[in-house]
Order: sequence, then C-alpha cells, then structure tokens
Amino acid sequence: MRRKKLWIFLALVVIVIVGILLARREPYITPGSFLVVDISGGYTDEPSANLVQELIGEQPQHFAALQLELQKAAVDTRLRGVILKITSVDLSFAQVQELREALQAVQAAGKEVIAWMTGEDVSGNGEYYLASAAKKVYVSDNTFLPLLGLQASFIFLGDMWEKLDIDMQVEQIKEYKTFGDFLKRNSMSEAHREMANSLLDNLNEQLLSDIAAKRGLTPERVQNLIDAPTLTPEDYHQAGLIDGIRYFDDLLRELGDGGATTVPTVDLATYSRVKATSLGLRRGPKIAVISGVGAITTGRSSWSASGEVLGAETIIEAFDEASEDETIKAIVFRIDSPGGSALASDLIWHAVERAKQAKPVVVSMSSVAASGGYYVAAGATKIVAHPATLTGSIGIVFSHANVQGLLDKLGINTEDIGRGRYAQIFATSKSWSSAERQQVQRVIEALYHTFTRKVAAGRALPVEEVDRIGGGRVWTGAQAKERGLVDALGGMPTALRLAKEAAGIPMEADPQLIYYPQPQGVFATLLERLRGQLQMSPPLPQPLQEAMARLRSLTTQEPGPRFTMPVLLRVR
Repeated sequence: MRRKKLWIFLALVVIVIVGILLARREPYITPGSFLVVDISGGYTDEPSANLVQELIGEQPQHFAALQLELQKAAVDTRLRGVILKITSVDLSFAQVQELREALQAVQAAGKEVIAWMTGEDVSGNGEYYLASAAKKVYVSDNTFLPLLGLQASFIFLGDMWEKLDIDMQVEQIKEYKTFGDFLKRNSMSEAHREMANSLLDNLNEQLLSDIAAKRGLTPERVQNLIDAPTLTPEDYHQAGLIDGIRYFDDLLRELGDGGATTVPTVDLATYSRVKATSLGLRRGPKIAVISGVGAITTGRSSWSASGEVLGAETIIEAFDEASEDETIKAIVFRIDSPGGSALASDLIWHAVERAKQAKPVVVSMSSVAASGGYYVAAGATKIVAHPATLTGSIGIVFSHANVQGLLDKLGINTEDIGRGRYAQIFATSKSWSSAERQQVQRVIEALYHTFTRKVAAGRALPVEEVDRIGGGRVWTGAQAKERGLVDALGGMPTALRLAKEAAGIPMEADPQLIYYPQPQGVFATLLERLRGQLQMSPPLPQPLQEAMARLRSLTTQEPGPRFTMPVLLRVR
C-alpha cells in the first residue's frame, strides 16, 4: 500500500513538472499574426507580482512587462503588427505618453498598429489619446467615451474641521505649496489657481498637438472638435478622429482576406512566453532598475489600503546592492511618488548620491515625482520625465491638529503635563502659540534651505534660481525641462539610452534589466494583502476616496514635516 501511494505521488510530481515545462515552452506564432493587447484599468511601476499575488487575484498590470512585450513585437518578424483593445483605462497622461512612445517604436520598426476602442465612461480623453498613437483607429458601435476636454478636480477640507471642532494648523513654504490649502482652506488661493491653470494649459497643449500630429489636423481643429462636442462613434467618424465603426470580429476579417477568414492573432498571455533573448533582446550588459512607488516613509516599502508605500530602508538596500554588484553597469531609478517624509526623502537622496560615485544613476519619472519625489531624484546623473509628468513642488508643509474640541463633544477628557517651554508643542489637545508657531516655521525654513541647496547642487543651478522656480510649485515635465529641473523628455527607453551613454554601453546593445526591490516572500505578501483588504473603506465617490487616502497617509506615517505635493486629485 505504501509503495502504491509512493508511485501515485511520484506520478503527480511528474505531471506537475511536465505541465510547468509545457506552460513555459515558447508558443508557435503563425507568420503574419497580430499581437492583441488588452488595455484597461491601471498600471503600476512596482516590481512584478509574485506567485501568491497571482493566487489571490492581486495581479497589477505592470508597465515594464507591457513595454517588454511591445519591444519584442517590434523586432519579431512573425508579427505583422499590434492591435490595441482599449476599454475604460485609468491612466495618467504621463502613463499614456509612456505607452504612446512604445507604440511609436513598434511603428518605426515597420509594424502596423491598430487601435479599437470600446467602453462606457464619462470621459474618453485618455482612451482616445492612447488610441490616436495608432495608424488606424476604430470604435465599436454604441461606445460612450466622449471627448470633452480636460478637467482638473480639487478638494478642500477647511470647513470640515470647524464642524468637527478641530483646530487644524498648517505652516508651509512657499505660496505654491498648496497641500496646505487642501487641509486648511475651503477654496483655491490665487497662487493655487494660477498653478492649476498653468498645468492644465500645458497638458491641454500636449493633448491637442499630439492628437493633431497623428490625425493630420491642426491643434485648433482638434480643440474645435472637442468643443463641438465629440460624443458618439458617429461624431468621432465625421470629425476624422477615427477610421471606422467596427465590431472586433469584423475588424479581424477586414485585416484578413476581407471575407470570412480572419487575420491570425496571438494574445498577450501567450506571447509573454516568447523569450526576449530568442529575439535578440536583453543580451547586453546589466542595468539595474530600482522602482520607487508610493508615499515616501522611513522603514520598508509595503502595500496598504491607501496605496503603495515607498520605504527608505528598502530603496537604500536596493541601491547598495546594485552599487556593489560589479556586473551592473548603471542604475535607472524609476519614481512614481508625490513625496512624503522629509527624513526618508533625504536618506534616499543620500543613497542616490553614494551610488552615483560607483556608476551612473538615471532617474525615470512616471506619473508624478514631486516634492519628496523630486528631492530623491535631484542628485541623479540625469533626470528624464514625460511631458505630462507632475514634478517639482520644491517646498514643505507641516500640519498639526488640536482635537480637544472633538474629544470634549465625545465626552473624552485629556490632561497633559510637561517639562520644558516647548514640551507640548505637538500635543493634540492644544493649538500653537505664536512662539511655538515661530519654532515650527524655523524648522520648515531650515528644511527648505536644505531642499533648495541640494537641488541646486544636483542641477548645477544657483540656489536663488532654484528658489525662484521652486516655491512649492508643481510643473509638468515639459515645463520642468524648460527650467532646468529635468534633462530630457521621454520614458524608460530614453532613460535607458542615457544610462547606456553614461556607462559606455554601445547604443545597439539591449541591456539585461535587473529589477529591484525583489518581490517579498509568499507569507509576507499574503498577510500584507489581506491586511490591506480588511482596512479598505466602503465604496465612496472618487474625490472622497482620494481625499481619504491622503488623510490616511498623513495619519499612518510618522509625524513631522512633509515634502508632499499639492493634491491634484484628477485630470481627465
């Protein structure tokens, strides 16, 4: 009986091993096929998911993985082209520009890129902006993705504190550091409004010019079509913004023989089993890619209900490991962060400075790299941003809430005693006196001086110039480049090109990319994800969800001054 059980066990092991080998075997790709890429939801710059994330359904879509598949498609002689199936995406404009850049590389290699849009949403700006990168664009009948133009939404909590009987106190440097406005005001300040309009104007210029260039129109004509407005598939077609209204199966037949035979296709999951090395890619020298995603804090990187956390300890370890590995010739630091802890930001900045002594460090900014997210980038060899990246926000904010009034209403009594003139400066039962406020201002002025000094050193600019273009103001990547805060516009391909150039790697070489931090263990990931799910709030309207996420980040991170960008909730 024992021998029989042993044979059954061994047979099962063999079956599992054979199944794994078959799953990993490269698929057969029919010559003349189109790679079909489904684009929906959001994407992340985190390192790839591990096994447990797949098992519990936590499978975030990764930019790095998608870009690699498109890079493979560009050089794969078996593929005729790529078809994008675009459905209600949740991408920032910088992320859309990242994908547009990858699609343009596919077309530059002589491949066809075709976009097919479908879905129902209150805005189709992102969907059409992405689709317009393709040679041909089609829309399914009854799709509702209206092209209405950009809208920026902000939220202010100033009146809420009075209703809760909380005295919210905020000190900030400088006038454009409008994260403080989110906390203490009930409307935009003049500086905030000026900055918001400047950002929206620049993003709108990018949207209009990029669409116009691909569709053979002028930016003024595209604006007129938006203002018409463009609502239905027929509106899109009559405006010349798409090439036809098709169901997907009809499009495949049209790309085939025009009759009953559809063009052969391969889905992304199948195509991902094609090894990049078999196509001549990823065979060059090694370049490390360190991902920094989320609010910056001390400790280790993690995932929580309020989003990703960029932990200084994790990022510093990654830089040290990549610096000490002699086989790694350069480092690309991929940042998607609105900032956070002043201390953690400085610790990461120091790790970048130290790594730069060993090998080139090139920053690639994703959707946002502002305030602390810019601080950690300032010391790099080169900085790359998308035209629509939100960056800058060189400033600081310090908030303190006196909750004694709320506690009184709830029947909760507190008593504080201390020794020292300023022992109770951060007690939650009292507001700042004028003397205490002066001390807080002294702290943030010292931190602002450190911020501007380190940016000035990293960017080879006078401190006075950094102060002039800083002031807490957020810039688009395009605006930041004009002001010397970034070196080049583009995404990961541009960052890798600059890294190769700085490291003396031949331009024709396609480097092996070594990603840091490595995914954490199975049990740690499982506990972290389950804890995050338990913490999740009931469904709320989008603006409230984002406001609550920012408030959670303030209460769950260590107290103290923050390098945090203003709250730009949504640009759609």
